[in-house]
Amino acid sequence: MCYIYGMTGTQTSRIPHAPSSRNTFCCYHRLQTQLEKDMGCPRSASYIVRTGLAALVLALPNSAMAQTIEEANTIAELKALIRAQQKQLDNQAQAISELQQALEHRASQPPSSLAPPAPTSLIKTRSNKLDVTLYGQLNRALMSVDDGRQDTWRHVDADVSGSRFGIKARKSINSDFSLAARFELEYQPNGSNFMSMEVDDHDDGLQKRHVDISLTSGRFGRISLGQGDTASNATSEADLSGLKISGIHVGVHDLPAAFVFHNETADDYSTATGSIETFFNSMDGLSRRARLRYDSPNLQGFTLSGSLTEKNGNDLALRCQYSLPTLKIKSALAYAHPGKGAYYEQTNGSLSVRHASGTSLTLAGGRRHYQDALSKNASFYYSKIAYEKEFWALGSTVFGIDYGRWNDLAHDTTYGDEAVSYGIGLVQNFREWNTEIYGAYRIYSLERSRTTAEYNDIRVFWSGLRLQF
Repeated sequence: MCYIYGMTGTQTSRIPHAPSSRNTFCCYHRLQTQLEKDMGCPRSASYIVRTGLAALVLALPNSAMAQTIEEANTIAELKALIRAQQKQLDNQAQAISELQQALEHRASQPPSSLAPPAPTSLIKTRSNKLDVTLYGQLNRALMSVDDGRQDTWRHVDADVSGSRFGIKARKSINSDFSLAARFELEYQPNGSNFMSMEVDDHDDGLQKRHVDISLTSGRFGRISLGQGDTASNATSEADLSGLKISGIHVGVHDLPAAFVFHNETADDYSTATGSIETFFNSMDGLSRRARLRYDSPNLQGFTLSGSLTEKNGNDLALRCQYSLPTLKIKSALAYAHPGKGAYYEQTNGSLSVRHASGTSLTLAGGRRHYQDALSKNASFYYSKIAYEKEFWALGSTVFGIDYGRWNDLAHDTTYGDEAVSYGIGLVQNFREWNTEIYGAYRIYSLERSRTTAEYNDIRVFWSGLRLQF
């Protein structure tokens, strides 16, 4: 502690002051001494000077203190900010260290643990060991029918490729063998093959298509067990045209199957006359059944298949698919015996050739040999020419015409019939949407040589769309 000495008359007082003013007070004392010495003034004569100097001395330290306090506050704030930033940096450094430790631990685990967690899905499996796929399609259409006496239209599910859904599962056993399963159901409200002049609403419920398991080897082929395609199924349908979904294909009876030919002579719809499916049939093997089926490995584009089916049926098929620089070729040939309850054996086949220009030619035919005395053999042949081109980026456009003739499909000895059908159709593909929009017009004609009855043609137009997922 230092003091300021002030004089009041002859009294001397001392005023305490902060140590920071030490230099200032010393200057004051030296100045007072110098004045007395230089001016020859007694101490009492310099009272006024001493009093002014004392006031100045008292004022100067107060100003210095204010400045010092302000600077001290600023420094304190800076120190607090630095401490806060340092704490934040320490926290970030700790988080980075923990993340690095977690990554090092993850990298040290077995490869299976590196797989990302399975996404949330409607499909849940017992394990992640199988590749599972959900798929399906919707195929809805409007169909207009004129049988020569009356006409009508129907909302339908197009039977040429009905609405369905299914699940596939696959597991690779090793580099050569794989195991697969397939479960597929069909649901067709107002299936087009059930509609007629009398029927405008039909629900056939769920129908099984595939419930089977298969084991496949690149070297040894495939063996399949359960409900599914027989070896001969689709052997009349080798088709590279891209028009099948429109109904311009060998299965001409698929859409309006149940519409009956009107007997113009008798002016009736007697069921004895028969419907479209009575006189038109693609003889397309044994379709889908419970079966044991074997398919050989692909040998230079050829595959041999055979199956043993329920009801003691059996079939055999040879398929070929081959590509040349400007041509694609697809063909099939089959033999089938339906087994118990059937009285015929059947051979059928098909061939489709497509040029790089988009033009295609498709042929099919079959012969059914009956083993009873009710009918002579039945047969058919079919032809189609089509053209496909991508006129715009949405997808390709396909259009074409077909013609076919079916003989003696009614399986009786009374009439001896000849049925003819021809049509024209178009399909517009929308590639990004997995959707096709289609339309077709077809005429069905019937002549029965052993009767004088005349039958009106049935004229059918339909249009619809199929969306696949």
